[in-house]
Amino acid sequence: LATLGTLEELSAYIGIIKAENLDPNTEERFDIDNSVKLFLCARLTQIQEAIIDIMASVGTTKKIVAKYEYTRFTTGESRIKELESEIELMEDVNMANLKDSIKEKPIQYIPGSSPLEARLLHVRTICRRAERQLCSARNINLGIFPEEVCLQYLNKLGDLFLALSIHVLHMQNKEPMKKAV
Repeated sequence: LATLGTLEELSAYIGIIKAENLDPNTEERFDIDNSVKLFLCARLTQIQEAIIDIMASVGTTKKIVAKYEYTRFTTGESRIKELESEIELMEDVNMANLKDSIKEKPIQYIPGSSPLEARLLHVRTICRRAERQLCSARNINLGIFPEEVCLQYLNKLGDLFLALSIHVLHMQNKEPMKKAV
């Protein structure tokens, strides 16, 4: 139940990000083209749909085989590949835009350079919590065995939110706040 609640929270928080930052009809809080806003909003909606599919998979016992087979996260592998491609593309752009001093060591920065960047990092923490809870959701008596692909998807999704938070700062012409040395 905790895992399902966290997955629902994850989807709801993505909805907040879409409503507050990516609606092209609202005041300009995120200074990018409306076409990019629409793309990001549509992509986040696809992610919410994947989360709903994971919730169906997690919430169905293997004891009812026919229902379980119907609710499996069968599109997980292709969705993971999409996330990996997006992360790779953003990381290439992000690394090209980062200053040389940051390129030399892993990025350790403090959230809060922009409201959207902070929200993306917050949604990443919710995603990571869902991942941890899903790892511990196995219950033999209830017939609950989370699919490995669900865990892999949530792991890559957390990576995507990190890459996107950095990418957002570049689109806003801002630098991440770095950890004091």
